[in-house]
Amino acid sequence: MRVLFLSSYAPYAPSTRYRVTQFLPHLERLGIACDLLTLMSQEFFDRFYEPGRVLSKGAYLAARSLRVLWDVIRRRDYDVVFVQREALLFGPPIVEWLVARGLRKSLVFDLDDAIFLSYTSPFYGKVASLLKRPSKVPVIMGLSAHVVACNAYTSDFARRYNPHVIVIPPVVDAEVFQPVFRDGERVPVVGWLGSQTTARHLIPLLPMFERLARDHDFALKIVGAGRTFHARGVRLVQKPYDLRSDVAEFQDMDIGVYPLVDEPWSLGKAGLKAVQYMAVGIPMVASPVGSVMEIVRHGECGFFARTEEEWTDRLGRFAAGWASRGASWSRSGTACRCKPRFSRISSTASAGHGGKQ
Repeated sequence: MRVLFLSSYAPYAPSTRYRVTQFLPHLERLGIACDLLTLMSQEFFDRFYEPGRVLSKGAYLAARSLRVLWDVIRRRDYDVVFVQREALLFGPPIVEWLVARGLRKSLVFDLDDAIFLSYTSPFYGKVASLLKRPSKVPVIMGLSAHVVACNAYTSDFARRYNPHVIVIPPVVDAEVFQPVFRDGERVPVVGWLGSQTTARHLIPLLPMFERLARDHDFALKIVGAGRTFHARGVRLVQKPYDLRSDVAEFQDMDIGVYPLVDEPWSLGKAGLKAVQYMAVGIPMVASPVGSVMEIVRHGECGFFARTEEEWTDRLGRFAAGWASRGASWSRSGTACRCKPRFSRISSTASAGHGGKQ
């Protein structure tokens, strides 16, 4: 079997990396030949959210879109085409229609976000949002032989347009994401790692961190926000995202935070950050929104918090517990819950390959 994977983002962009790229070596070992074709190169994606150069970025995406279209037409030796989010970033689903109707290939559509909702880009505004055309998502679902959803919210939407829907939640490779045990001598690190588009969820928490710092000693590490935050009295460590140190940044945290604004867009979030925290064995405080409620067990691997008072109370408990019990208290082996998922997905792929699907 040969599968062509299409993604609008780069090979190591989070959505592509955790929904496609990390599985390719395992699928290859099962005898499934895999090709990955992305709209964006990694170099372009790394500067995509930097301000300016809008026209040159648009010209690049237009040229690459034509290249993707040509490559799909040219490559006829694949059995299945797996589209992660969308083949092209803007416009109608030309590639998906070509695959399913023109070339009559089996199309699998992976939905890891609520991209069927209208969303105003904080970087490119309403024009970009209109060009993305969320209305094309139901069309792609109708063209697909199968739809892969990331959670209950996205799967419920997908079943309106396609009866063949399965849910594959976010997973990480537990051989890579592993706990690193430290002594309890250092100041505990409260951490968040995300992107420029999700950093906005941190803003409502800044007054809470200032309040917490009056009673507890901790460092707040923010990675990948693409902006500079200010919080009076808080030890702030702010770093750009670097793929090479991605796992190490999580391992350096002692407590993770996962704030989300309670809105329809957040309901489509896969909850990957929660899985990453668990995989490196750290507890978390998270907003009880969307997938987080399916992944996190309140009171076991972390706490839910809705109000500023609840956030202060939950993080204050961790900080006080750290001071009295040390790092071994926080790294309680939550990673073991993540390990079976990655292998189960590989086993499912193996069974499906044996069935010639």
